[in-house]
Amino acid sequence: ARGHVPVRGLILTAFADVQMRGIWFQVVAHAPNREKWTVEADYFDGDTADLNGPAWSALRKQLDREFPDAFGGKRMLDALLVDSGYRTHIVYSFVRKAQRVHPLSGQDVVLATKGIDGWGKPAIGQPKLVDIDLGGKKIKQGVKVWGLGTWPLKSEHYANLHKVREFDAAGVPLPHPDGFCHHGTWLGDEFFKQITAEYLAEIRFRGRVTGRKWETRGANHYLDCYVGNYAAAEYLGIGSTTADQWAALAAMRGMPAEMSVRDLFVAAGDAEPYGDSLL
Repeated sequence: ARGHVPVRGLILTAFADVQMRGIWFQVVAHAPNREKWTVEADYFDGDTADLNGPAWSALRKQLDREFPDAFGGKRMLDALLVDSGYRTHIVYSFVRKAQRVHPLSGQDVVLATKGIDGWGKPAIGQPKLVDIDLGGKKIKQGVKVWGLGTWPLKSEHYANLHKVREFDAAGVPLPHPDGFCHHGTWLGDEFFKQITAEYLAEIRFRGRVTGRKWETRGANHYLDCYVGNYAAAEYLGIGSTTADQWAALAAMRGMPAEMSVRDLFVAAGDAEPYGDSLL
């Protein structure tokens, strides 16, 4: 159901795509095998030049929002990433004012991000301290900005969208493949148009194909949100968390003992790590 965290969604991330008018927003729950569920997708209307306006106020409320989970508990966002491509210094100011520390890991919960084009980039790089300049008021090295390697992440995203659930010889469904994307029936056509709004175009030089790059064929705000949520999961250590750590996190978040045993997570944590785990 919309707004509810599924059984195996152990970490909860969000990404905000800030435009001149309004903010596009998506919340994703992630399982240890990188399966993911869209928990929320929304658009907050308003002039984003006004940090006290309705768009930013709506985003700020998401940080305090409690999402019901499958075990009767309430969950809050483990990370919120905010794109700084538009309204750059307003985004910086929002992140600085809204910042909080994650109670388990001690990591920042709210991150200012900047997409980086090109292949061979990490999902999320090392942060850089930058100045904030808002309304004539300067704060030296007032916020950290994290670079996101969007091109490889888009390739991963499209590969995941093509995955299907298999069945055995008796017609019994097998577990969903790693990285599978779950989408509720409450999501409209516009969401699916946007998460598939880019394609790989050939780069040609003197008649020869020399590479490929991503091109857009329509509004792509939810695609940017999705890619940002992939990066958020890497920031939280989805690729470096051990089976024992996943089991401990599952137990801490209310998963019944029979579901949070270590053996369920032995296949997790075998990818190239980008960040620290929550535990």
